[in-house]
Amino acid sequence: ALDAAELNALTIVCIIGNDYSSLLPLTARSMAASMLQTLVTVDRVGTRARMVGIELLSRGFATFKPYLDCRLIIQNLLAVLMTISEDGGTMTSSALRAHAQAGEGSRPRLPKLGYGTDEDGGNTSGDSKAGTPSPPRPRAQGQRVSAHRHRSPRTRQSSVGDSSVGSHGSTVSFNLIVLAKSALLRIATTDMPLVSSTVIEILHSNSENGGIKERRGALQLIGLVAQKYPRQLHPHLEGIAAAIVQAIEPKRATTRKLLIAAAGAALQGLVRAYPWVSFHPESQCLAVGCIDGRCTTYDLRTATRTAVYDGGAGCPVAAVAISPQGDRVASFTLGNGMLSIWDPAPSALAMFARSLFWSATSELVGGGNSAAESQSSGSVTPSKTMKIPAGYLEHV
Repeated sequence: ALDAAELNALTIVCIIGNDYSSLLPLTARSMAASMLQTLVTVDRVGTRARMVGIELLSRGFATFKPYLDCRLIIQNLLAVLMTISEDGGTMTSSALRAHAQAGEGSRPRLPKLGYGTDEDGGNTSGDSKAGTPSPPRPRAQGQRVSAHRHRSPRTRQSSVGDSSVGSHGSTVSFNLIVLAKSALLRIATTDMPLVSSTVIEILHSNSENGGIKERRGALQLIGLVAQKYPRQLHPHLEGIAAAIVQAIEPKRATTRKLLIAAAGAALQGLVRAYPWVSFHPESQCLAVGCIDGRCTTYDLRTATRTAVYDGGAGCPVAAVAISPQGDRVASFTLGNGMLSIWDPAPSALAMFARSLFWSATSELVGGGNSAAESQSSGSVTPSKTMKIPAGYLEHV
């Protein structure tokens, strides 16, 4: 554990390394990185010291990255992101939703819990009417008013409760969660390939119950990154989608039950962020357009990849749609203005063979999105193609 003087010294070194990295010797960088990694990954250092370590590490990640175990740090930050409160509820469910639109460097605005006042500033004493603040009681000159005497039961409970945001312990935990979220977003902007590969590796974990908190955090991070930095996440979209689908495969029933809600939220974030990602609720079909012109479909009921549609253009897919009946898929490539429509209708044997190949390949390469996989699994040619006039595209 670090005392106050050592923590202040570490802060100064990190500030120098962040603003003037050339002035910091390699030995100092290595020592500072080791101390930061300890603060972030070791629980016994204390919550406040861990908060300082997370903030300093996220701001100076580019400087200290060569000396860090980056995957271990990301895994710990994902676990912090899904911290569970003492009453069993998830503190991120409502708290982080209120700050989803906040900037990267913003800090939480905690509610002010005054004595005898509600959230709107009105008096909450017992003789006040519902929704109407009562005026302050007059007192004689020189009379001292005890705050505890006029504190309402609801406010008194919230000030000492274990799970309320206004309590001391929960406020610290809430700030720790927000700092972890901000740190993960900063690291993602610094090194998106590292974050995406770590997230895919976590979601591909084969343990039945281990690492559920990290996998939930990884799924939540996908939604956050897709919302804030969709352009940086685009090159890794195919591997991310395949990892989400494989994380909820039915043969791991316990894991699927624990992750299905988080996976649905992550996929919903991808659909909102990218026009080339589409989902059909009735058939549970997910279609993902790729940067090489291919379009991949998945069946979420069986967590298998059903088909790979290859338009042969090699241009990035700009839009994907599934028909209302769920039996056709259309994709549009903006580079050549080609609209392709597929009627997959694969045979049961072909679906079974592709499922087996995908499972075997994902265990070997861990990503499930290589070009060799798509060629071996067999791609479907479009049943109809249509060239969109360039003038119409300019008009649109």
